[in-house]
Amino acid sequence: MLVDTAIKNCRIVGVDGTVAGGIAIDNGKIIAIAKDPNLPSADRYIDAKGRFVIPGVIDPHVHYSLYRPFEEDCKSETKAAVAGGITTEALMTWGGMDKLLAPYKEKFDEAKNTVERHALANVVFIACLFTDQHIQEIPEYARDLGITQFKHCMFLKGRDAEALGLPSFDDAKLYSGLEIASTLGPPAISMIHAENVEIYYGLKEKLLKAGRKDLKAWTEAKSSLCEAEAVSRVIAVSDYLGAPIYLVHISSRESLDIAIQAQARGSKVTVETCPHYLSLSYKDFPDDCVLAKCNPPLREERDVERLWWGIQRGYVHCIGTDHCASTGKGALDIWSAPAGLPGLETLLPVMLSEGVNKGRIS
Repeated sequence: MLVDTAIKNCRIVGVDGTVAGGIAIDNGKIIAIAKDPNLPSADRYIDAKGRFVIPGVIDPHVHYSLYRPFEEDCKSETKAAVAGGITTEALMTWGGMDKLLAPYKEKFDEAKNTVERHALANVVFIACLFTDQHIQEIPEYARDLGITQFKHCMFLKGRDAEALGLPSFDDAKLYSGLEIASTLGPPAISMIHAENVEIYYGLKEKLLKAGRKDLKAWTEAKSSLCEAEAVSRVIAVSDYLGAPIYLVHISSRESLDIAIQAQARGSKVTVETCPHYLSLSYKDFPDDCVLAKCNPPLREERDVERLWWGIQRGYVHCIGTDHCASTGKGALDIWSAPAGLPGLETLLPVMLSEGVNKGRIS
């Protein structure tokens, strides 16, 4: 048997640990993993020189086209993904800000064609539920488009929703979306950005009156209570409906502890956190650093350590980047700066340096 490529002298990382051996690839697919002498003959041999060979990383949480055209992000951000070892990414926003309200069936083909022309990584589409029509069409998105993940943005309420020209999100939409998605069965799941935005608005007003524009003010305005209260609320709705939920970008120890209590009593709660919440706190930056603005905000070192503890014990199930690249250009202060951090190129390096090399994970 002759294959296209054989990679020899590898340290192959798999679910059950690391083994020494080689990999045979033919027509773009791995067809054998074996000790080097047992690999089939190949047209090309690559000597890995004892380096680790890791399966392509899946990033379940990525944003495109929030600050730039979708096509531009497909070209540049999938390059960042592949450079960072990510071969599959799930897009939360696609098609452009001007099309957020459009039914997904109207914009799916165009987005799919753009991805097929320009993306260097595999792409999965997620439907963010901005309108009542989006919610009612959940079964059609699953049946006709193959979309099985549905995002609820609890922070798009009141002023923030108005600024984007979006309908205000409320608990009635949350209930309806979870109820409809729960009828689909696996693998359908509802993804939740959990945030009590009313508390944020009140805290922000106090900070503005005090003249606060520093990075810590952003963390204080979107306090851990904003996240934890919303986590508790959405779990209550999920439990009542028996609907599985996926809590995206959990950033605080309080939120994690609420999720752990729910998991212990049998709630269908999956928890995600992000590389920046595992490696940074707001104290790592100057007070005027608008580039460190993200949502949820960076918190404290004790939150970082608690999230690692949750990973070690299996309470945190996966890592997503919440990738949202922006230069922050033209921002005057923390309130006017666009929120979002890049993560596609750094997810794997951060998990290796802060996780594996520091002995927090294998």
